[in-house]
Amino acid sequence: MKDDKLKEALRWIRQASEDIDAAKYNHRGKKFFVSCFLSHQVVEKF
Repeated sequence: MKDDKLKEALRWIRQASEDIDAAKYNHRGKKFFVSCFLSHQVVEKF
């Protein structure tokens, strides 16, 4: 059970990393609404 929780936590961290990369990409493309949304998602994952 403890391993399952660790795996799930690591999955959330990996997804947060992907989300922040996507937020940065969208920000460079001046897609600020999407960038803000993804950034908020990252904060909620931590």
